[in-house]
Amino acid sequence: DQTALMYRHVIESGEPVFNIEVRGATPAKPDDKRDWLINYHPLKNADGFVYSMCGMVMDITERKRAEVILQENQAKLLLSMDMAKLAHWEYDVASDRLTVEESFFKYYGTTAAEQGGVSMSVSDYICKFVHPKDAAMIADEIAKGLVTTDPNYTRQVEQRIIRADGSIGTILT
Repeated sequence: DQTALMYRHVIESGEPVFNIEVRGATPAKPDDKRDWLINYHPLKNADGFVYSMCGMVMDITERKRAEVILQENQAKLLLSMDMAKLAHWEYDVASDRLTVEESFFKYYGTTAAEQGGVSMSVSDYICKFVHPKDAAMIADEIAKGLVTTDPNYTRQVEQRIIRADGSIGTILT
């Protein structure tokens, strides 16, 4: 079994193994598949001879199950967002940076690679993607958001955008 091979490797080589994930069952419950995180460290005498080993095995089955559920839910969310033509973005006030997902660029007819990554300043966003007649309105809406003391402040604004091919579209932000 895989744990026995790791154990033997540590004893024979004197090299530790860290954070190895193993899936299997115990003899007591052969039908119950479990996930473990394994760390083995050799214990050496003054001459460097491996005389024993210290090990830690942690049951991570519930964490692995939660990760699978999270991945499934993320896939469903991405599919739903794609069907609804939504894109997620975040604005970091301190750095004046917008961080967007790759899907954001699809609506602008470009890609993150073509735009230099998934992060840009607000002024870059306005210059590249906002119709010139809507630029002042978008800057004003951002300013309103920055000065409000209402923790639940939200706004929805319809704006024109300029796609990479020069065509004009409309989005709600």
